[in-house]
Amino acid sequence: MHETVKQSYLCVEELRLTLLDLIMTEQQEGRLPEHLDCLPRAEAHVEGGVVRLVLGDYLPVISDVRSPKMRLHWTTLVAQAVGTLSTVPRFTRAFCVIVPYRPRPRWDPDNVVYKYILDGVRYTLLCGDDTHQNMLFAVIGAVDRENPRTEVYIAEAPADVCQNLTKRIHAFLGQ
Repeated sequence: MHETVKQSYLCVEELRLTLLDLIMTEQQEGRLPEHLDCLPRAEAHVEGGVVRLVLGDYLPVISDVRSPKMRLHWTTLVAQAVGTLSTVPRFTRAFCVIVPYRPRPRWDPDNVVYKYILDGVRYTLLCGDDTHQNMLFAVIGAVDRENPRTEVYIAEAPADVCQNLTKRIHAFLGQ
């Protein structure tokens, strides 16, 4: 990516987060009508021991976009979603599957910052902490031009998940 384009993208993302924060503050203080539906929505559901978070935004596609505003935005979205649950499950070893639904079919999953979503999972006490002993995660990309968003699925990780994975990889490779 050309450096000027990259810097412009970073500036626009920072401005977008500032604008979202200002809108939220104005609405909370009663200076904007509630019917202005321009803030990202967040909700959560639990089914069969799996928590599904639906976050009405998607992460920027440049891994350099790291800022206090970005962290606050994403951890707040996770907290808002978890806050819609009547009971919050706790996971000893959380397995998180992050599914960014982006409006365009081509993007590189390694250029996206997932840290803030995982931090949000930890801050909402869905799991004790986000060390490798207590949290695993995977990313599955998807496209939705009409409703871009990020979904996060959280479940208890099987104790032998890595062991079985290693066996499957060796079987696949014929070893």
